[in-house]
Amino acid sequence: MAPNAPRPSPPFDPDDAPTPQAHGQPRNPSADSSWTALLGAGRAGNREAIEALCIRCRPRLSGYVRKHMGPTARRWTDPEDIVDSVLYEIVRGLESVAPELDEGAFVARLFQTARSRIQDSVRKHRRDVGESIDAAPDRVLASSSVGVVTRA
Repeated sequence: MAPNAPRPSPPFDPDDAPTPQAHGQPRNPSADSSWTALLGAGRAGNREAIEALCIRCRPRLSGYVRKHMGPTARRWTDPEDIVDSVLYEIVRGLESVAPELDEGAFVARLFQTARSRIQDSVRKHRRDVGESIDAAPDRVLASSSVGVVTRA
């Protein structure tokens, strides 16, 4: 490649797409108000609102979990079990979520919780089975934010 030639762009991953406000673009006020209303109703215990929150967030959360669990970890734990666990934990603590929390911050909280559940799953497997991580032939976790562990 020539020194001044443009580098090819990496493939687009919608899970890693920045939120519009990250680029300084104005927010969509109707999206904000519908999110606020949905979150408020969910915090009040409205079952339909809680279900709608889960339906709205599940695809992004599932993508995140699949992307950040390595193939070895997926042999131990089904990614959808992690997703269900995260949604259950968030719903249980929904009343403690700040009512003004925007959707991006809420999803970031989901991702943080998912990262912890993935790490917990790996630790539990190691403890229960007594398997050394060095015995696993491929990556256990697929994200450097969670910690890449490879066979030496």
